[in-house]
Amino acid sequence: MSNVTQNGEQLNNKTLEELNNLKVHQRMPTIVFLFILIPFGVVGNIVTILVYGLKYRPSTFRVYILTLAIVDLLSCCIGMPVELADNLIPLVFYDEKLCKVGKFSGQILKIARSMSVPYNTTTTAIFETLEELNDKKARQRMPTIVFLCILIAFGVIGNIVVLVVYGLRYRPSTFRSYILTLAVIDLLSCLIAMPVELVDNLYPLQFFSEEVCKGGRFLGHVFKIGSALIILVMAVGRFRKICRPFSKQISINQAHFLCALAMGLAILFAWPNAIVQGMRKHYFDGGVIGYDCSVDDDVSKTIYPFIYAIVLFTVYISVFSSLVTLYTLIILRIRSHNNAEQKLKRMKINPRVTKVMIAITVAFIVSYIPDCIMDANYTFNQGNTLPSTPLVLALLPLLARAYFINNVINPLIYLIGETKFRKIVKLSMIWVLRSLQRRDTGDVFAASFSASDTFRTERMATYHKTSSSNKSQPSGNHSGQVRQEISQTNT
Repeated sequence: MSNVTQNGEQLNNKTLEELNNLKVHQRMPTIVFLFILIPFGVVGNIVTILVYGLKYRPSTFRVYILTLAIVDLLSCCIGMPVELADNLIPLVFYDEKLCKVGKFSGQILKIARSMSVPYNTTTTAIFETLEELNDKKARQRMPTIVFLCILIAFGVIGNIVVLVVYGLRYRPSTFRSYILTLAVIDLLSCLIAMPVELVDNLYPLQFFSEEVCKGGRFLGHVFKIGSALIILVMAVGRFRKICRPFSKQISINQAHFLCALAMGLAILFAWPNAIVQGMRKHYFDGGVIGYDCSVDDDVSKTIYPFIYAIVLFTVYISVFSSLVTLYTLIILRIRSHNNAEQKLKRMKINPRVTKVMIAITVAFIVSYIPDCIMDANYTFNQGNTLPSTPLVLALLPLLARAYFINNVINPLIYLIGETKFRKIVKLSMIWVLRSLQRRDTGDVFAASFSASDTFRTERMATYHKTSSSNKSQPSGNHSGQVRQEISQTNT
């Protein structure tokens, strides 16, 4: 009976092992699955804890990620091994304490992670929402983005043409000095200030570089104020030449000094931008934080931005008033004479230069007025008071940067108002087109000679026209007429 019992027990023990092995084979996919998850989970969550713990700044997103990583690591070290043992010995798991502790710990980690899942989902949504908010704001500013891209392309090409033509084909004069200085400022504005504003509109909530923000806004204001002051210097020189013709006129060296002085004053008025401008945070629902290149948060609550805005507003109003007054007196002076052109010729003044200067001034005032009005509204009303409609949100950034038109339109003014500039540009374009049509070296030299012949033909035609017009005049006045023509060209 005993042997039978022993045989029966041995038979039962063997059957238990067979049943356990059979169950293990059935759970083999689960066992392999857990064997894969445990090493990858341990390594991956340790890396996550190290990277987010040491390399990321404190934030709600970082807290959520670190909490999830710790829960997941404990689950890989405690919960998963217990489940692995349960699947390896499903019918012979005799350690009751290990079973209870493992199941209890696994259940706690499971509940903790289930409570962390909403935070994880919310955090992912926060991170994606920041990009979505930025893209939405960038799409609203698409007219401004297109506007700036067009201005940069035309401004770079136009101002380079002005520098080449006036630098190589015009004789030294005060007018040439002013034009070249304006062209340099406008070109730098197209290469530095406009790209910074373009980036600001492409990433209105993700502008993370404070150095680029401060430097770009500082240089942008230097070019902006410097251009205004040099146009004022031009107006003063033109006023002295027309309304005070017998007083001492501004020489070329003095014009260079005044241009340098204007840029020095521009730097003096613009340097506070390096302090006032900076990163401004925008807070949205769910803990989203956006960064904008605007008034720095460190000084936004102080009185310094208000004082600086008042100073700049006073500078621009003074420049506008002075320009309007000076050119009003110039126009009245010209119209006070019955025969203005002959009077100007006797005074050695080219009326075309005066018209070009007036056109530059009008373009400057018109392009700067929208930005000045918006700055005044924002300063005195302590913020934007306009309704946040789609049209307003699309047009406000564009109008705030309309002053960049002043950096692009001057070459067009010279092209329309300056006959010599127009002829040189036209002949240069013809030469370029002819050179592009020829591929071998001989044809390129032929195009060069053709362009030179064209210039020579223009000069000869001008000379013969002047000679034929002087045949009807007394010989004594011929040299005086030639001197008047030369002085008109130089002026």
